[in-house]
Amino acid sequence: MIIKLVRHGESQANVAGSGQSPVADHIFPLTPRGFDQAREVGRKLGSSYLKDSRSFALYKNTMI
Repeated sequence: MIIKLVRHGESQANVAGSGQSPVADHIFPLTPRGFDQAREVGRKLGSSYLKDSRSFALYKNTMI
């Protein structure tokens, strides 16, 4: 079994260096670089899924 964990791409909060913020992470939009990172991980996960015929599951945090 292979488990791959992915977090969001770079956000404006990451760039600002705010560190620990009382504001939830999902409030801050992704930067252009963050969108590129998200697209790239999607491509990589998609291509690895197509190469592997075993079962696949995707989970999203519903707390945000």
